[in-house]
Amino acid sequence: KRMMDEIRAEADTMIVTHRRQVDDATSRWANDIAFARVGMQTVTALTVALLLVVWLLARRDAQQREARRLDAQMEKRRLEALVEERTAEMSELSNHLQVVREDEKSKLARDIHDELGGILVSAKMDVAWAEKRVKGKDPEAAAKLERALQALDNGVDIKRRIIEELRPTLLDNLGLSAALDWQVHEICDRAGLKC
Repeated sequence: KRMMDEIRAEADTMIVTHRRQVDDATSRWANDIAFARVGMQTVTALTVALLLVVWLLARRDAQQREARRLDAQMEKRRLEALVEERTAEMSELSNHLQVVREDEKSKLARDIHDELGGILVSAKMDVAWAEKRVKGKDPEAAAKLERALQALDNGVDIKRRIIEELRPTLLDNLGLSAALDWQVHEICDRAGLKC
């Protein structure tokens, strides 16, 4: 009986030790599970925070790209408007210069017609008068005066051609079509071409 009591005591000690070990293991296991839960919650919170940060950065980047695109689009419109404005100014300037050039050519043609025409006609009248006076008396002088008349006629023709090339009178009187037709015929006649 004593032995049995010793065995029972030994068994009770073993059971108590075993229960203590099981309780310690259960406690450690519960602590490990609690720590794992806290770790999982922490990792989940960090993941959510990181995702939020990534989303905010991506959103900011998209907004900045959109702002840059809008700025570039506005700059493009501004530059296009500036180019259009400068093109209109250049066109207006070109038109103005063309008008000034045509006015200058017209004025030069009138001046040549008035001044040179008056000189040539006056000289031609004087030479014709002198030629009539010396025709019967001095045939050699009359021949020279006849050549002078011919040279003056050539000068009048050259004056007319210069005036017509500067500003065709047909352009002012009959319009562009008639002036172009005359110009083509003049060029063809000088070149010996049939048109």
